[in-house]
Amino acid sequence: MKKFGIIILAAVFCMALAMPAMAKVRVGGAVSYGWGYGNYDQDHMRNYAGGAFADEKTNIDMSVTIGTRLFASWINSKKTLGGEIAFNLVGENSAASGLTEGLRTRFAYAWWQINPKVKLTVGQQWVMYSWLTAPQNNGVGFTGSSENAGYGNVGNDREPGIRLDVKFTDSMTVSLGAFAPSSGIARNQGSWNTADDETTSPRWEIMVTGKLGPFTFYPSYMFGKIAYEADLSDTMTQQLADNDLSYWGFSLPVKASFGPFDFSGEYNTGENLGNSSLWGSWPNVGGGVPGVVGRPLAEFGLDGSGTGRRMFYDAEYDGWWVQAKYKAFKKMSIQFIYGEEEVEMDRFGLAADWKADRDMWMIQFPITLQPFFFLTPYYGKFDLGSLDFNAATGAGTAIPAGFSLLDGEPLGEVTVYGAGFWIMF
Repeated sequence: MKKFGIIILAAVFCMALAMPAMAKVRVGGAVSYGWGYGNYDQDHMRNYAGGAFADEKTNIDMSVTIGTRLFASWINSKKTLGGEIAFNLVGENSAASGLTEGLRTRFAYAWWQINPKVKLTVGQQWVMYSWLTAPQNNGVGFTGSSENAGYGNVGNDREPGIRLDVKFTDSMTVSLGAFAPSSGIARNQGSWNTADDETTSPRWEIMVTGKLGPFTFYPSYMFGKIAYEADLSDTMTQQLADNDLSYWGFSLPVKASFGPFDFSGEYNTGENLGNSSLWGSWPNVGGGVPGVVGRPLAEFGLDGSGTGRRMFYDAEYDGWWVQAKYKAFKKMSIQFIYGEEEVEMDRFGLAADWKADRDMWMIQFPITLQPFFFLTPYYGKFDLGSLDFNAATGAGTAIPAGFSLLDGEPLGEVTVYGAGFWIMF
């Protein structure tokens, strides 16, 4: 597989170099390398490693991260057609990030500028929901990469789809998109799985890009559903009260610059965002907590009718992050990032309702060693918060072992520090 990927990659670059001389062709890449440390406190080790007597620990992570890439792009002489193909190269020691060594498709899209105001893009490209990304540069993947995203950051991702941009004015563009639907699985759904997936609709997205003075806004909305077909061999799917699992999200990103100061931030809210296939900072809580409680995934359970019928419980999400950067010197900036998020589920009194919250902060120092060669030392702390359970009468057996009913217990903290290197060519 690796050899095949290398052959494909070589062919792409040969084709790019063979393009007509009048076209604009660019071939390049970047190397992203991280050298960092992660300290896990005792609460974190107990809940994630599942050991009641676990002690805190510190690990080193030295990885060629997924930011490493090769790309080739092309634009015709009239600037009406273009495209890009790019691959991420995941290094050998990236297993801590939950990634497999090898090539991963980053981009594979083409665009057509139909007229000065309308543009069509097809292929694997940036999705529009949650347009900005918390600019962390720690380059490591502690606790299964959950901290890399940054809390409150749903995460702008790259997925196959089709997008139409309509420029109404110099300060406003409206974008519509349809992207590959998710096959996300709900918690506790039993023996049925994606084989019962009967989804026929894409995930729909809309984004407005607006400019007002030094501010740029990217409000966006996305929605979709996963349809399940009743499986005659599975009594659980036969009893579905509603065969559709719906998800939606609203995002309000904004950025601005004032001289040496740079600001950006984003607010995200929605239901069942974890079922949308979008990337997020949602760690899987282990230890005594079953499944993936704490992540914004829908859950499968009784509908309260007393007939044994089942339904999907919705997981509600609210999160936000903000960053501020000050260019203190010609080649060095000081940057601070803060984010928090909350996930909540109401199980209609049939079991224990739960709520999870967490927050993080990070300070980093982007340094330009020379053009296209960057170093970013960082230090940050991720508080995984707690899981608060509120049991209904007679539902005490639904409380995960090791957690109190009302107060919850701390899930621990992770402290990260080190440096990320970024070299472009």
